[in-house]
Amino acid sequence: MARTRKKRGPFDEASATLHRNQALLHQNLLQLQTVFERNQAAIEQNLATLVQSQAALAARRPETDPRIAGTEERLERRFANIMALLSELLRMVERLPEAICEELGFRGAGQQMG
Repeated sequence: MARTRKKRGPFDEASATLHRNQALLHQNLLQLQTVFERNQAAIEQNLATLVQSQAALAARRPETDPRIAGTEERLERRFANIMALLSELLRMVERLPEAICEELGFRGAGQQMG
């Protein structure tokens, strides 16, 4: 005897669609949970690395702060020396025309020949 296929009604089709969609949703949720767990593990690893880096930086701070301060002081002294040299060079350049005139035997405009 051949079994006849029962005709499906709208309720049966809707129920089958609902079951398929639930299965897909469950599969998607499992995938999302896996991705979430991987991302959470990566975040925890990155946080651990950050904490280690901060600890290493804090441990080196007593060593680096005085070195930075010493470097700043040396740079300030060098800058002051450079500024003093530039000021002297500027005075020399300002006096240069007059010195050239004197060397060539010319007198300044305010001086009289005598």
